[in-house]
Amino acid sequence: MKGNNRTLWIVALLCAVVAMAATTGVGQNVTSVLEIEPGVAGLGMAGAVSSRTGHVESLFYNPAGLASLEGFSLTSFYSSQWGESNYSAFGAAISGWSLGYMMFSSGDIQGRDDSGSPTETLRYRNSAALLAFGLGENLLPFLGSLPVDLSIGGRVKFVSTSFGETEGSGVSIDLATQIGFNPIRAGGFSISDLRIGVVMLDLFGRVNYDGYTESFGMDLRAGFSAELFDALVIGFEFGPLGTIHLGVEYSVIEILAIRAGMLSLSDVFTFTVGLGFDLQGFGIDYALETHTDLSATHRVALSIDFGRLNMSSLSGILRSILP
Repeated sequence: MKGNNRTLWIVALLCAVVAMAATTGVGQNVTSVLEIEPGVAGLGMAGAVSSRTGHVESLFYNPAGLASLEGFSLTSFYSSQWGESNYSAFGAAISGWSLGYMMFSSGDIQGRDDSGSPTETLRYRNSAALLAFGLGENLLPFLGSLPVDLSIGGRVKFVSTSFGETEGSGVSIDLATQIGFNPIRAGGFSISDLRIGVVMLDLFGRVNYDGYTESFGMDLRAGFSAELFDALVIGFEFGPLGTIHLGVEYSVIEILAIRAGMLSLSDVFTFTVGLGFDLQGFGIDYALETHTDLSATHRVALSIDFGRLNMSSLSGILRSILP
């Protein structure tokens, strides 16, 4: 009973944090690479993965999820964002610590003066270097005494931006947590890997330009995910400005997962689909993101989990698949 009471208190505390963030109207962020939905496996589920764990993409979504990673992992992706710009990222993680780099650049933008006449051609570039950590009971033993699986994390973001001759840079800090609960099984029905994730974005930080400073606005993402029947993962996530992320992932076979999701912001709906192949630690992920006004975005990512990489098994699988 005492353990159940602690669980209820933790859930209530998380709900209170979400409610306070929603009522304070936080979330006025500086436009940057950090505002684009990151990742590829996560994008396939429309970003409803802040409560997921065990993947190097936790670096981009919820650093607390890094706590369950063991060994060394890499991921990298590229996309022609909306058919207009270039967006790419790289991430590396080892035993709960991670480094990453994200870059967004536009094509040539025609500048115009007050009368509308063309001037010089401009280009927008924005990048962010990430340093993140996730801590669980393996590094903080006292967490093992809790009735839930609790992990905490943090992320420091070093942002650089340029538009024409205007340049700026700054630093921002995020804090995050994940809570996992015991599985529920009743007859043929089962719920496992039930988790809650909360990420408090841009608690501190600003971008400094020549002559003025622009602050990051605080923001928050919170959601939950669960695995049904040991095959179907559902995720739901929301933000204080009415952003809703809904995603599903179904494991067709051990090495193949299919994903789909929907993201709603105000009256704009974005739909995503994706595929994931996991071959003994070598992963290939694909995601398609639609847009109401712009071209669809295709992304492909390559990931390697060296802790699970088994070259002999991988060779056997490839020989059975390839002609």
